[in-house]
Amino acid sequence: MLQSKTNCCWSPYPLRARYRIASTVSSCATGQIQCSDPRVDTTGSTGMIGEVKGFAGFLHVLLFAAKIRLGFVDPGKGIGTANTSLVFHAQRLLALQESDMPYAVRVMCSGLLRTLSRQTFDEKLQHPFTAHPNVDLATGNVTKDFPIHTIKEPIMMHDFAVARSHVIFFECPMIFDTVNMVEKNEGPFRWDAKRPTRFWVLQRNATSSQDICCFMYPQAMFVMHTAAAFEEADVIYLYASAQPRFQLVSPQKGRLGGPLSHSLWHPHLYEFTFNLTSGEMTRTALAPGLSSDMPAIDRSLSGQLRRRQLVLQVPGMLARRLLLEAGIGSRVRYIYTATMSTGPLVCFDRLVKYDLEAPAGQKVVGLIDHGGPRYVGGEAFFVPRADDGPFRKCGEDDGYLLTYVHDTKLDVSWFVVYNACTFDCEPVARVRLPQRVPYGFHCLHVPEKDLKTQDFSLA
Repeated sequence: MLQSKTNCCWSPYPLRARYRIASTVSSCATGQIQCSDPRVDTTGSTGMIGEVKGFAGFLHVLLFAAKIRLGFVDPGKGIGTANTSLVFHAQRLLALQESDMPYAVRVMCSGLLRTLSRQTFDEKLQHPFTAHPNVDLATGNVTKDFPIHTIKEPIMMHDFAVARSHVIFFECPMIFDTVNMVEKNEGPFRWDAKRPTRFWVLQRNATSSQDICCFMYPQAMFVMHTAAAFEEADVIYLYASAQPRFQLVSPQKGRLGGPLSHSLWHPHLYEFTFNLTSGEMTRTALAPGLSSDMPAIDRSLSGQLRRRQLVLQVPGMLARRLLLEAGIGSRVRYIYTATMSTGPLVCFDRLVKYDLEAPAGQKVVGLIDHGGPRYVGGEAFFVPRADDGPFRKCGEDDGYLLTYVHDTKLDVSWFVVYNACTFDCEPVARVRLPQRVPYGFHCLHVPEKDLKTQDFSLA
């Protein structure tokens, strides 16, 4: 049984699922996030960058830049789509996408959504904001903003990691290259398979990038999403999903189609170690034959959710400025991911549970199949069992995994709750949704007590 309080599980897709399992009451509502002036055509902005290719796409981007220069488009009113992920911070639910700033969204009493405003944090944020901020509730240090000069050219950086005393950025060989875009009729980002992957490690109390350390892995890879990072003595441990190559268009739509390229596109969960004394690094696949992404952990144990302060980062897509803030990262034991199918389409078909304390080769301790090949899932969000009453939490995995599952045959979507401890394929609860939820989006769980603290002063 889940805690008998009302909670919300969110996806950037405009749908909200509200559930009260104890009293078997659930409801669902939808709403659009207003990202920019609806009268303005923002086609060609970086919010559409994954769909732009070739000379025509290059002209499209130039046309959009000309609209900004001539005053037909005001970037101060927003040019993004706010549909990548969400975070609840400073009593506000923020919708995020890497080409724009956060958008504050209010959850109305009726369950519907209302867009409040584009957030600049009292004009302190003057450039695009990452879609994957790390929330640190353990410290209240002042945010620092300074350039990272070691990254010499614009790259795509989708995520970053935060440990107790260090922050880790990934310089993957996904390079912004308009010349290649025009000459080879490709997208704006070029994958350089011959280029190594660099991991930049910086002290969290740093005021400049002068003392940044570089760990270089000789092979190209793209680090997609991070799960956790912690430190033991002079070694930093990082757990993240990574893949040997990356593209912004799915394999079945691009020229990479086929079984071989399909397997190359799939990410796997890795353990990276960085020895700050010797300068050596290692990479170990936790389950080499199991493709998975969208890692989730018990965030309350990671030291990243104890006081609402943000660790901010501007993705290396078009800028090199980074925002840092101090915080603590603690060791975790369990990581949950969504596995990717090996069929012709890239989709999530199962959930997997990793035990980091298990022997090598035995890290996978649980698999949940959503019901067969016709069922497609998405990212799962871990929610610990309530710490009050007779259901007091007794272990790191004593909680639930919340996700969406779509029946491709009946075209029906479900909000599903699994027991993270037993990892039983039979869900604890399942709620049919009134409309389809596209799979592949990030999600967020917000407890009712947090929703009650929403700041409506922005309305």
